Amino acid sequence: MPPLAVAVWLLTARPAGAATLAEAIDAARARNADLHLVHERTVQAESYRAQAWATLLPKAQVNATYNINQYPIELDFAAGLPPEFQALLGDLEPTVIQKQRYLGWNASVIQPLFSGEALPMLRGAYRNAEGARLSEQSAEQAIRAGVAQAYYGVLTAREAEQLSASALETARAAEETAARTVQAGLAAPRASLQAALSRSQAERDLRDAAARRVEAEQALARLTGLPADVPVALPPAPEVPPDLEAAVSRALSGRPDIGAAAAQADTARLAHAATWAGWIPDVNARFTYNWTENEGFAGRRDMWMLVFEGSWLAWDGGYRIAKAKETASQVRMAEWALTRQEQIAVEEVRVAWERYARAEAALNAMEDEVRLAEENHRAARDGFDAGTLTFLELQAAELQLRGSKLAQLVERMNRDVSAISLERAVGTW
Repeated sequence: MPPLAVAVWLLTARPAGAATLAEAIDAARARNADLHLVHERTVQAESYRAQAWATLLPKAQVNATYNINQYPIELDFAAGLPPEFQALLGDLEPTVIQKQRYLGWNASVIQPLFSGEALPMLRGAYRNAEGARLSEQSAEQAIRAGVAQAYYGVLTAREAEQLSASALETARAAEETAARTVQAGLAAPRASLQAALSRSQAERDLRDAAARRVEAEQALARLTGLPADVPVALPPAPEVPPDLEAAVSRALSGRPDIGAAAAQADTARLAHAATWAGWIPDVNARFTYNWTENEGFAGRRDMWMLVFEGSWLAWDGGYRIAKAKETASQVRMAEWALTRQEQIAVEEVRVAWERYARAEAALNAMEDEVRLAEENHRAARDGFDAGTLTFLELQAAELQLRGSKLAQLVERMNRDVSAISLERAVGTW
């Protein structure tokens, strides 16, 4: 197996206990406070649907009273009659119209039969909830993209540190070889100085690589809460649309932020329609059952009634007209917001596509460079075995090969990150 293929296999093979990119994203989602805030807004928006349904569904109401009066209200038929009539009536008890203390209660069921505002508001509540879910999805995509960049940053930084450590070992071996060559009189003292300078540069490169690795690990740990030293594995290359036009088309039809803006525009239109529908009369039906301890003349304590009522607020001081102007402005704002979001999406897709194309071209160029570096290294090895090249020249060829492999890895990860950014712009990541 060629050295480059070995390197790619080692990077692609998942180390034991390694956290995949999907696991890192899940960890970030679980601890991201902004995402939880967005989710709660979605929960609230979904609750508006039940609130809207409440304007159409029946309502039940129960009332109970216990009255204490100063005196009972009675009707005495014998009072005021001549004595001879009172004698004829005998001992006639007064009729109690209202007791001094009495209990009463009633239960009502109210069913709205027609409300001009209710249906538009109900549809608006559903569209608003859909827009909230799409906004939450857009926020999740932003988190996924951020975690992906941090994840690839750790991969690149760790591999760069390993290659820098390997380069330092090579530089130290070259320095020792140069020192022996100078002592044997086979090279000028300048060769030893050059080898020492190369070793010093390799040490500085290793320190810089270690610092970048720590920064990258801390960034990933901050986003996900995973340990800074958690192993990571190179994910498969993301898939991208076949061409720019397809990417733009997918973005306009599938980006959640565009869908959320469209839902907000629909919600505004429905709210405006509901404002004008407020001029239409409302019709309700009410069934009421009453019970009281006062029997009165009827000799019974309970009764029921069914009432159909219509109400029309013919003039409200101009409130509905002013409200209609406000909601009309909100419709125009929502439509312009949708247009702006579509323009932003097209711009982001075009920029992301250009970056991806450049990254893809750079990766293809690096494949040729690595191939040439491998051929140069084989030629240097053959020359060293034949005695026509020095060990320092062989080490220089090996360092060049390792540098090319590192550059290829960096370009591969740049290409993948660019692909993720493109998918994020399209709305499929």
